[in-house]
Amino acid sequence: MSFHRIAETIFTLVMLLFLAVMVLGILVAISLVQQLQDLKVGFTWQIVFMTGMGLVFFFIVRMIVEKIRDYHRFSNN
Repeated sequence: MSFHRIAETIFTLVMLLFLAVMVLGILVAISLVQQLQDLKVGFTWQIVFMTGMGLVFFFIVRMIVEKIRDYHRFSNN
């Protein structure tokens, strides 16, 4: 098995992991909104909490995308 095939397999696994992180983040956000409603948290605090969580989630996703771009930058040479 060539190095290129191994690298492509690893990249495919990373992309599947990225998809899993996206789906998991959406499901966690939905369940947190429901839990915050059950705890009688005010709407303003729900928005503040979900905004903070969303920013952290998008920061993690952005880091993953940057790593994927670095992989493509170095693999095309």
